Amino acid sequence: MALDAGQAYGVIPPFAAEERDLGHVGLSGRWAPAPGVIITARYAVLRAVFDDGTVATGSGDLKLGTAARAWTGTRSAPEVWLWWEAKLPNASDFEGSSPRDNVYGLGTDETDVTVGAGLRWDLEPVTVDAVAGLAILGDPFSFANQDDAAVAWLSAAAPLGPAEVLARVGGRFPSPDNEPSFEGALGAEVAPMPQVPGLSAGLQVTAGITHAAPDVAVALWIGHRWRPEPAE
Repeated sequence: MALDAGQAYGVIPPFAAEERDLGHVGLSGRWAPAPGVIITARYAVLRAVFDDGTVATGSGDLKLGTAARAWTGTRSAPEVWLWWEAKLPNASDFEGSSPRDNVYGLGTDETDVTVGAGLRWDLEPVTVDAVAGLAILGDPFSFANQDDAAVAWLSAAAPLGPAEVLARVGGRFPSPDNEPSFEGALGAEVAPMPQVPGLSAGLQVTAGITHAAPDVAVALWIGHRWRPEPAE
């Protein structure tokens, strides 16, 4: 379980044309009920500040996901994982008689689903993940329509002194209704109180690579693992 907060500048969400600065306070959970199975959930409260000074505050979207290891791999071959994530339409929809006349919504009032597969290499002390998938985004401007976009990420984690350093690059490819959104991130996580097993704290800085991605974003989190995940 982790509590996090952050601020992103110059965000352009899917199906939007206007930039906004977006802050959040969120809660996320991760449960491994069995070896090779991970269930995730995430919820956040959002605060958006638009270019004209308008401020919108409210619920973000609840995100639920599952990942399962399809193959354990070998010393020379990576593990293979299958995963999916659903974004539920909790965030406020566009207001007014026509969505195109109002840009101040925090969400799309649509359920989005992303499915994919990933490879994990355990190259001690470095762990490398390569993930690819398809995002099926509900179109808020056209009934029963969607925009499909390929997504991909490459990430790595490695210990560095008392911290674990995290690096990631990737995002959403261009699609018929949306611009590409690629970004790079660098972060670190530490155990701030060794006398409290399972406690962790972290910091991540993100920089946008394409126009639709945030110009820059910063996030902080503190989390606790109540018990170790099942041995793999």
